[in-house]
Amino acid sequence: MLAKILNSSSSFNGVSYNTKKTEKDLGELMKVENFGYLQNVPNLMPEEYKNYLKAYSSINSEVKEKQFHAMISCTGREYDKQELTKIADAYMKEMGYSQNPYMVIFHKDTDNNHVHLVSSRIQPNGLKIPDSLEYLKSASAIQKIMRTDIKHDTAETIKRAFAFNVSSLPQFKLLLEQRGFRTSSDESKIILRKYDSIQGEIPMHEVNKKIGQYNPDKKRIAQVRKIVAKYKKSNSSEIRPVYEPSRTKELKQVGYTSDLADKLKRVGLDIVFHGKNDLPPHGYTIIDNKESVVFKGGEIMPLKEFIKQGEFQKIDTHVIKVDSYKEQEAVNNIFADKDFEVSLSQIPKEKLHEISAYLKSAIYEFGSINEGLNFHKLEIHTHAGSLYVMDKDNGYLLDVKRVTSEKEFSILANNEGLLQQKENDSKSIQKDYSNFSELEPQESSSLLEAIEGFDLNISDDVDDSQIHGRNRRREKKARINTR
Repeated sequence: MLAKILNSSSSFNGVSYNTKKTEKDLGELMKVENFGYLQNVPNLMPEEYKNYLKAYSSINSEVKEKQFHAMISCTGREYDKQELTKIADAYMKEMGYSQNPYMVIFHKDTDNNHVHLVSSRIQPNGLKIPDSLEYLKSASAIQKIMRTDIKHDTAETIKRAFAFNVSSLPQFKLLLEQRGFRTSSDESKIILRKYDSIQGEIPMHEVNKKIGQYNPDKKRIAQVRKIVAKYKKSNSSEIRPVYEPSRTKELKQVGYTSDLADKLKRVGLDIVFHGKNDLPPHGYTIIDNKESVVFKGGEIMPLKEFIKQGEFQKIDTHVIKVDSYKEQEAVNNIFADKDFEVSLSQIPKEKLHEISAYLKSAIYEFGSINEGLNFHKLEIHTHAGSLYVMDKDNGYLLDVKRVTSEKEFSILANNEGLLQQKENDSKSIQKDYSNFSELEPQESSSLLEAIEGFDLNISDDVDDSQIHGRNRRREKKARINTR
């Protein structure tokens, strides 16, 4: 069980973070505690919870970053949502937040079930909850709740590492790092750190002895090759970055993954890619948990075959869908060097609404627009003085003006280095829903309300694959509750 404190903010963006994905059954609001008049009101919008937290926290004007945002994660599906919620309650009590308004949101869209907790750092008496050595306090709290001992965990991790067949020091250290330890070494020992403290040491002569006993298992290598080849046929090997939250406004890239890697993990093969941020991996390692052996990726399959050379950052589809000749012309120019087909057909109105919501999220909900675009799998391209948005998941390409306001278009144009064009031309676009702003007034109003706040029964992850704790670039106006 792992507890991790995420970033603070002044706008309680942790509430928004947990309400972004529109795919169903990815998360659920499990508990709302100490929210006063909102406590038993169903189906509230995120802005209403955020406004309450802001108003509650305003009694202390000296503290700027008033949000408390944490995550508690288990291994796999070891604990269900009800069990994790009980653990979250106990954790908030240990951390001193049980009397504050807080919410618990369950996530299951990663390999590990986990919950997010969002609260205020301000106590009911107006004082800030002490946060000195907060990380150590958090680690102690979860250990107390789970009745675990870090020293025992360290000993078990070392014992597990020595049970593996490894051929190098980096492979041995990787086994330790996969369990959450940071390692450093010299000629005499490996030092293990966790929770900002040294938790153990391993004599180097014992590690070298283990490495010297390495015996390549050719039979198992052949088996793993067959397993990889089998799942490679039905799972994409396209590489995508993996992020984890940090206490800064920007997310931190911690590695790479792919659909193929995720599938192999479920059958006991952990894939660890090696490379610098924003660059394709230069190698990979396979941890075979079933047979307790670590393989160099090249022993199984060359990297260029495992991830398909040139597939990194390419468009997810070979068919690009458009519904106007203007956009078809843009496709032919923007992607002239790629192998693709153009499908000319009417783009569903709900898809326009969805892309519009994702663009708003990218602009307002992330530390940077590019970060938001990457998370929602959108790409912005320029052609002939216009901006086009590509939905990489579904292959749609749209003129950005169709799904944004003038203000949002200007923000995106500035982000892309494109001088804002005069908007007079947009007024003449036909009312066939090719201009999103010309939806029927009633439709537009209800849609904008939906975009302003998603249903709290749906949640988003970082991890959760990929993304906790983003800050708004600016605050939206609160929606007035007319209930």
